Amino acid sequence: MHVSVLMPVRNGAEFLAQSAGSVRDQTYDRWELLIGVNGHAADSDTLRHARSFESPKIKVFDLGEAGGKAAALNALAAQAQADAVAILDVDDLWHPYKLDKQVPWIRDQEYDVVGTQGEYIGQGRGAIPIRWGLIPYDELLGLNHVINSSALLRRRDAWWDTAWEGIEDYDLWLRLAQAGRRIYNLADVLVWHRLHAQSAFNTRPQDVEKLRRRWRSACQPAAPMRPRILLGILHTPAHAARAENCRRTWLVHAPRQAVDHVFLVGNATEFRRDGDVLHLPCPDDYASLPQKTRRFCQWALEHAAFDYLFKCDDDTYVDLARLADYPVGRSFDYAGCEYAGYASGGGGYFLSRRAAAIVRDHLDAATGNEDELVGRCLRAHGVALEADQAFQGFTRWTGLEPDQDNAVITAHGIPGERWEAIHRRLTDPGPLRIWMPTSNRYVAIAAVCLRLLGRHWPGHPPVDVTHGELRPDLPDAAPGRFRAIGLGPDAEQSWVERALAYLTEHNADELVLLTLDDYALFQPVDARAVALACRAMRQDPQLASFALTWQPPDPAGPYRGRPEMVVFPHWDYTVNLQAAVWRRQTLVEMLRLCPPKIGMWELEQTASRRFRERMPGHV
Repeated sequence: MHVSVLMPVRNGAEFLAQSAGSVRDQTYDRWELLIGVNGHAADSDTLRHARSFESPKIKVFDLGEAGGKAAALNALAAQAQADAVAILDVDDLWHPYKLDKQVPWIRDQEYDVVGTQGEYIGQGRGAIPIRWGLIPYDELLGLNHVINSSALLRRRDAWWDTAWEGIEDYDLWLRLAQAGRRIYNLADVLVWHRLHAQSAFNTRPQDVEKLRRRWRSACQPAAPMRPRILLGILHTPAHAARAENCRRTWLVHAPRQAVDHVFLVGNATEFRRDGDVLHLPCPDDYASLPQKTRRFCQWALEHAAFDYLFKCDDDTYVDLARLADYPVGRSFDYAGCEYAGYASGGGGYFLSRRAAAIVRDHLDAATGNEDELVGRCLRAHGVALEADQAFQGFTRWTGLEPDQDNAVITAHGIPGERWEAIHRRLTDPGPLRIWMPTSNRYVAIAAVCLRLLGRHWPGHPPVDVTHGELRPDLPDAAPGRFRAIGLGPDAEQSWVERALAYLTEHNADELVLLTLDDYALFQPVDARAVALACRAMRQDPQLASFALTWQPPDPAGPYRGRPEMVVFPHWDYTVNLQAAVWRRQTLVEMLRLCPPKIGMWELEQTASRRFRERMPGHV
């Protein structure tokens, strides 16, 4: 990966030799330096001085009166030839290893902005107080955690808004974070920020607060930034049945939650991953669990892309949806169920990249209680435990298990048959029927959709397929699993009339999951989300519909404070018939408000207006 280094020069030209020299001294040699002289005449000493540094890898541009720093950066970015862009203020300096350490994080780890720690020089001294690790949007709103001269970002994102002159960098980081870009700070001090009397672009506190108000009021993050989790499950082949219990129950949801996982097995001569089994070069006995955990951290840091590791045992049940959500918006290095000052290994614990590096480098004990030794190692290096009872390391005594009525994430030390019961409780939607209306034109497509439904939702509820003259081919299944219901010739009834006939004459269920005949499944269904939808609708009669597909309008906010559910207010396109759980009676009432002879597009538009007018309390 090549890097274009952008260096705008207005004041501080006397430091140019040092700053340009710190770029030339980089051990990573795939760079170009673009120096832009801004606000100086063509015959000025500043421009002549800058041109004295020109070389095949250093280019100098006369930007004339380009404006402020934001405009100068934009002009330089337009000249950039590389995939990534770095910024270096003319009065700042880089460590020789800066680019060497940063580039892999963008090239291999899929981060979008990578910063570093820094220290003041010149008229200031000491460390710059910013955090390291993944930077959540909310934390960035409270403090600019990215040192401008430390930043390495993708060229596609390199644009600065001239309306925020002086804090254009802060505006850029907030804009990128709001758009879901991943911002990460390394723990190494790789930049020195100079304070001096002629420093340009100084920040005014009132401007910063104005910018924060703008981002707080104008928009919130389009979607929560989900840190990447790598799950390590301590295992031994002698307990093969435990691994199969994991795969058959909670690991079924691993692909949907985008959580990578490996079973950790010892007795290997070198690291080797076979599917979801990671063979480690260490003993495989119980006493050697500290070595397995340290080797897992080593392998992950050297070979995997992750933000957090989560380590648990092979007799731990994990609610993956809750696990994947846990780090969102949080900042921690070590989290789990507290026991005697450390996190229970059975309940499982999170490690940030920083914490994983400490375990890799400093967990020296070969044998002993793995969780206690990990906790002591981290505490000795200044890492505190974030204790949370959502991780249950002692389920046999507390009786707490993941359920729809609590926030428990893990349960440890319970028999395998209990896992099946937990899994059913979390994914059972209760009485529910899937309705797929089709027509002669789409009958073949409907048959394909039904086969995909069986593949991606093996335990799905019963399905009713309503059709015209042509009957779709139904999958082979147990009696009653599929029903084909003929509603007469297509030409004799509209979609509204046929829907009302089915909902009033052939279905008496409280809830119905409506999915159209051309709306196919291409990945495993999140059965837990469907169960959540049904449970919420049975508890709250004001919930008329629960959409299961992506919705373009901005949500009004969380439903009753629950972050996993959002409420959509009445908007111009409320009624979505693609894939949603509907209260059957509400759907009937809404359809009766619409003209009977109406097409699908007009139906959704008209139904949306009627919904807002006649059902103002429903969401």
